[in-house]
Amino acid sequence: MLTRVWFLTAGQPLTHGRSYCLNYFSEEEMRQAVQNSDLAIMSGWQNTPPDQAIDETDADAVFDQTQIIDPDGPPTEVPLGRHTGERFLLPSKLSTVLAICRNFDKNLDRAFFFPDSQYPVRLTDKLFDIALVNEDPPTQSHLFFGRIRTLSRVNFRDKFTLVSDEDVQVKVYAWPTHNDRKHITRTSEGRVLLFYGELYRENDGILACKVDDWGAYSLLPEKYEHCLPD
Repeated sequence: MLTRVWFLTAGQPLTHGRSYCLNYFSEEEMRQAVQNSDLAIMSGWQNTPPDQAIDETDADAVFDQTQIIDPDGPPTEVPLGRHTGERFLLPSKLSTVLAICRNFDKNLDRAFFFPDSQYPVRLTDKLFDIALVNEDPPTQSHLFFGRIRTLSRVNFRDKFTLVSDEDVQVKVYAWPTHNDRKHITRTSEGRVLLFYGELYRENDGILACKVDDWGAYSLLPEKYEHCLPD
């Protein structure tokens, strides 16, 4: 007997008024989606940089793809559905936001199982514009994006100040050693940053996020900025 499995996408903020479903009928169909590159499993974010530095400011920079795509990545336990309780292992090959930003236009309609997710979602449904952050920020992790107005050093951290056209501001804290390896400096001001995490509110009332893992944030190549949702 064939059981229909529904993966409801909940990444899109309610203000968008949209709802999507990813339909898989069986474990085998889901494995086939992974093999066809229609579905990507993220086991977690790469904690430390690869041995060879990657210039993330240059969209055309040539580097070893194995630095961001692991053909022998660890298996990750994935739930078969929201209510079945069944779980099984699928291979995971991606562990960086950088891998998402490369070929970003092709990844938009691809399904991803993100770390700490309950089910797969399309990338378009997990992207969250900081301009949509209001008095009650989302309580779960999202792949946020915003434009860098300033990059500065605060104690032991680098602080990105992202500001939207609507003057919504979000602070993102990263490790200077990680930025050095990414070649991200003040010359990156004006670029769009994608980062995965949860927001919290600081004492001054401004929302912020601490990104500890090297793989959990990256610059979006400028040629893909037009692909971002309005």
